[in-house]
Amino acid sequence: MKVNFKHMIQGYTGRADDVIYVLDRQTGNIYTRSYPHREVMPGNTAFAEVMLNLRSLMPSSSYREDMQMYVELYNALPINKYMPVRAWNNLFMKVMYALAKNDPLINLKTITRQEIYDRSLPCISVLNAIEAGLLPVVKGYHKFDALI
Repeated sequence: MKVNFKHMIQGYTGRADDVIYVLDRQTGNIYTRSYPHREVMPGNTAFAEVMLNLRSLMPSSSYREDMQMYVELYNALPINKYMPVRAWNNLFMKVMYALAKNDPLINLKTITRQEIYDRSLPCISVLNAIEAGLLPVVKGYHKFDALI
C-alpha cells in the first residue's frame, strides 16, 4: 500500500492501528507495513543459523570498503532508484544468497573463509562477484579487488 499526503509531511514516521509508517528520505516515498503477530516455532532456526555463520566470516576492512563504495554506485543505477541498498552488509548477504542459489553444493550454514579461499568462490572479492554475475556491473568496478 502506498500512502500519499495532501500537504507534504517532512518526517512522519510512526505507528497507528498496528500499521507502521516509514518515510524513506532517499526516495521521498512513504511506506506502510503491517506486521502480523507470529509465534516463533522452536525448530525454525535455519535463518538465524545462516546469519550467525555469515556474520562469523568477518570480511576484511578493505573488502568492506569496496562493498561500501560499490553500494553507492549500485544505488546510482537507474534500476535501483526505488529500491536502494542501505549498507554494505545487506549487499554482502545478497551476494552470499545468490552464490548459494547458483551452486547447490554451498551450504550457508557451514561455509567458512577457508572454503571460500580453497574453492576460489566468486564472493572472494567484489570484482569476482560482479564477473560471476552475482552483482550488476557498475562503472569502474575493476578497482574492487580486495579479498574477503
